[in-house]
Amino acid sequence: MIITMIGNIFTPHIFYLIIPCLKCFAKCLDRGLSCDEKFTFQIIQEDYDNKYLEIEFEIDKRYSIILSQILVVMTFSGGLPLMYPIGFLCAFINYWMDKCMFLRCHRKPPLYDHRLSSLAKTILKFSILIHVISFLLIYSNDKIMTYDHHGELYDAFTHFYDEILYSLFNKDLETL
Repeated sequence: MIITMIGNIFTPHIFYLIIPCLKCFAKCLDRGLSCDEKFTFQIIQEDYDNKYLEIEFEIDKRYSIILSQILVVMTFSGGLPLMYPIGFLCAFINYWMDKCMFLRCHRKPPLYDHRLSSLAKTILKFSILIHVISFLLIYSNDKIMTYDHHGELYDAFTHFYDEILYSLFNKDLETL
C-alpha cells in the first residue's frame, strides 16, 4: 500500500505535464519550426484556437485525485503510520503542481458554484469517520495486533520440548 501511494504522488501529474509539452511541440510544428509567433499554417480561426489556446483546467478531476489520496491516507494510516508523511507529500506536490500548471499552462476555468466544494467538504467529514473505524478495526483484530510476551526464543524452545516429549511418549505407547 505504501509503494502504491508513493507512486500515486507522481502519476496523476504525468498527464498534466505531458499535454502542455505536446501542445508546445505542435505549435512549433505549425510555425514550420520557426520562432515567429505570428506565422501559422492554420487558415480557419477555430483550428487556430484549438492549436494555440491552452487546455482547460479541469477542477473536477483535480478534486477527485485529491480526495482519493486523502481517503486512502485516512483509511490506512491507523495501521501504517508512514502514510501521514506520504499524505503530506501528496498534498504538497498537488498544491505546487496545480498552482504552477494553473498559472502557466491552463486557461481560466469555467465558473463553478459552491456545490463542488461543499461536496468535497462532506466527503472529508466522512473520511474522519472512516479513519476512526479503520483504526479501531486494525487495533482490535487479534491476528494483526498480537503481543508475544515470550519471544521467538521461547517459541523455539517450547516447540523443541514438545517434540521431545511427544517422541518419548509415543515410544512408550508403542511398546505397550
